[in-house]
Amino acid sequence: MVTTGTGKRIRRIPNAAKSSRQLPDPSREPTISVERAGKVLGLGRSASYDAARRGELPTLLFGRRIVVPTSRLLALLNGPPAEQLGSDRAADQPS
Repeated sequence: MVTTGTGKRIRRIPNAAKSSRQLPDPSREPTISVERAGKVLGLGRSASYDAARRGELPTLLFGRRIVVPTSRLLALLNGPPAEQLGSDRAADQPS
């Protein structure tokens, strides 16, 4: 509890904003919510669900529940391997 200047006591949650932006550990949390995945990416709730609907965010559907596999989210953030980037650039070059 923290006491404000007016004498009111409020409950303080430490680092609440930072903890939602931390990358999850796939061994501890195999899936996370679309909303939480969006927070990790810096997106709002609506933008997160829009990205999931467009297929830009990897998802799994269990009944009506949509979840994001943390291992695939981390792979998305790491990007393609350097070898693949080189072959993509070579394919884009005119012959």
